[in-house]
Amino acid sequence: MLIKLMKNPGNQINQWFNPTEKKEDIMKKLIILCISVLCFSSAAYPANYITAVCEPQTLYGTDTSAKLWAKISPPADAAITQVWATIDLTGESVFLTDENNDGIYEAVYNNFKNTDSYMIVFYAKDSKNNESDPAASSVRKTASESDDYELDDEYSQSKIIVLEKFQDHNFHKSGDTDWVRFYGISGLHYKINVNNLSSISNAVIEIYDSKEIKKLKNSENSAATEGKPVLLEWDCPANGIYYVKFKDFTDSFGANVRYNVQISQPAAPVSGQVNGTVTDSFTKTPIGNVIITTERRSDISSQNGVYTLENHPTGTYMLTAEAEGYQTLTYTELAVTATALTKRDISLMPSGSVALQKGDLNKDKSVDLKDAIAALRVLAGLEFSGTYDIQADVNGDNRIGMEEAVYILQKVAGLR
Repeated sequence: MLIKLMKNPGNQINQWFNPTEKKEDIMKKLIILCISVLCFSSAAYPANYITAVCEPQTLYGTDTSAKLWAKISPPADAAITQVWATIDLTGESVFLTDENNDGIYEAVYNNFKNTDSYMIVFYAKDSKNNESDPAASSVRKTASESDDYELDDEYSQSKIIVLEKFQDHNFHKSGDTDWVRFYGISGLHYKINVNNLSSISNAVIEIYDSKEIKKLKNSENSAATEGKPVLLEWDCPANGIYYVKFKDFTDSFGANVRYNVQISQPAAPVSGQVNGTVTDSFTKTPIGNVIITTERRSDISSQNGVYTLENHPTGTYMLTAEAEGYQTLTYTELAVTATALTKRDISLMPSGSVALQKGDLNKDKSVDLKDAIAALRVLAGLEFSGTYDIQADVNGDNRIGMEEAVYILQKVAGLR
């Protein structure tokens, strides 16, 4: 059963746990998940009726209420008779109803009182007494009145948003605004979604130019959009960094005036994920604000050097890394598959530094037998006394392998 839950494409299991959580808290939640799922192990799970559930949410300060919802696609030969959710830390179940007959079952749960992370598991049953595969989300309760991204009240304080990922925000004080930034690729269509708004939140979306801080487009809000999702669609006119500003239409504020935001690109029929860490080739320290692009996706590295290209179409692409004060680096053959995470760490050389020769593993400014021996030792998994620089990579795959060994031997033999 746990495997079924993990495989469910509608769940948000990769967002349940905060990376800063203690190991024992994560283990506790995994145990609770196992118990929650095993409690229903006697039921039949013939289909996945639950096609989507609410994204992970964060509640701030005294706010204890969250809207829980699940989108249901019933089987052709039966009707949905019951949809419910279990909340792990309270042990309670909440029954969801489809008031608008649109297949979205909703309920508001008001008992998120303690500062903790709550796991929410959704279930559905049809008229033949069959239960769907479960799906899951989470709610995090924090004592802070402001969201995790403050201070972000000006474009100069904007926080990087990873495309396809959700960020939780709130308007915690009068006049509060939230800014995020991302790298846009010319000609691509972007959707800026605001969801999971509290009933009194009415978030306005504004997108600004990367150079002149000139407003390019904004969402159409009114009193009727209060508490409802907001969508702004936009075609990127040129490569560059763009800023998105969020403010409340009526200047409602408080810990419970919350929303989450996602910026997405057109979905690929088959996709994978690319990630890695960008470091200085000399100091080995992480580099933030590095622009990472392929022909189809982009990101800006965080302060700890991490970047992620979510939902990247499969195939072979060119990946480029650019940062102020560093030489631009391009990999010509980035293979993205749907079956495995593509890991590509990047090492950038400071501007003005001299690039190593291809094959110069020991960095002595020549390619000779010492480099050949070093390459063969690395290839054989043996310890190499000294350090080699990945900039000496021959074929741009960010590692030392057979191609490097052959290249160096040919160079030593005078064949290159």
